[in-house]
Amino acid sequence: GEWAEVARERGGELAEIARERAPEFAEIARGRGAELAEVARGRSAELAEVARDRAPEFAEIARGRSAELAEAARDRAELARIRAAELADQASTKTKKQAKKQKRHLR
Repeated sequence: GEWAEVARERGGELAEIARERAPEFAEIARGRGAELAEVARGRSAELAEVARDRAPEFAEIARGRSAELAEAARDRAELARIRAAELADQASTKTKKQAKKQKRHLR
């Protein structure tokens, strides 16, 4: 009804304004694009410089972390060996007890 009519009129009006101002908007967008590209280039250079400056620090951290991880892995391996020995001992004891029981039954 009435709202649809208003919307159509308003839509046509807005479309007309958009058509008239399209070159202006395109110009603004181009300018903004160039500006943003310039900012991005500056930021990339800045980040690359920070990365270069901090590379030795990061390498040192990584080496320290590798040593920590290697030590933790060695500790876990040692615990696994101990646990495996305990389990083998338990299994051996169980087997001996079962063998004794079987001998008793055979008598």
